[in-house]
Amino acid sequence: MVTHNKKHNFFTIKIDNYLPGLIFLYAFFFPTFTQTLDTKGAILVNGGLIILLSIYFICKRKIFFISKIEKKIFTLISTTLFYYALAIPISIIFLSQEVIFSDLFELHKPILHFLSFVFSLQFINTQKKLTF
Repeated sequence: MVTHNKKHNFFTIKIDNYLPGLIFLYAFFFPTFTQTLDTKGAILVNGGLIILLSIYFICKRKIFFISKIEKKIFTLISTTLFYYALAIPISIIFLSQEVIFSDLFELHKPILHFLSFVFSLQFINTQKKLTF
């Protein structure tokens, strides 16, 4: 018999149920305001996704893996994205004559890609865990 000593309060259950759906809706349906903001609208959407995904992982606090090979692949992809997150600011600081807005735009990409990768991995694994 397996017993779980996991405390569920109202806030945790609501976050687990509604925040993934909110993230999907925000990612697919939030307008980028291309006419008025040009490319800054994409930054608005991506920044919002980074904030929502960060809130999700702060509340979740655990990454769930199904198998050991999945954990190795996760480590490989995470290491690659972490390298990019370090290489971009280093190249901006030491190789650029001046910092421009597009350099800062590139800086958020590894963070967003990492968070969206982990979120989708967790969402799929949660669905797998429910079916087993």
